[in-house]
Amino acid sequence: WRLNGRSLSVARDHNVPAIYCEYLGGGLLASEGVEAYVRGCENILTDLGMLPGPAPQVPSGQRVIEDNRPSAGHMQINHPTPHGGFFESAVALGDRVTTGDLLGTVYDPLGRTPVEIRARYAGQVIVL
Repeated sequence: WRLNGRSLSVARDHNVPAIYCEYLGGGLLASEGVEAYVRGCENILTDLGMLPGPAPQVPSGQRVIEDNRPSAGHMQINHPTPHGGFFESAVALGDRVTTGDLLGTVYDPLGRTPVEIRARYAGQVIVL
């Protein structure tokens, strides 16, 4: 299954390298996130020889993960809820989880029963 209709899928279909990034998630705009994006873009351009300077060094503690499984990068389909509402997280970005761990609870403003969202996979939380 291929996710279409996004800038990443258009780039993929035209064999153009592309990067998708989120910083902290939750619809927040943080100045440290903007600075990290600018630094990351400059590092990529330097690494490609498009900006002068030495090749950037990847800071220790960071991970690069390639997952070519179908739909692996489509975060929205991996932990669906039966209804909308307010999400209260039980984990933080970077936390390690095992299959079945509680990720958070969705509370519906219309009074429907709260829904627990549990991890479908073991791994590290990269998006909330």
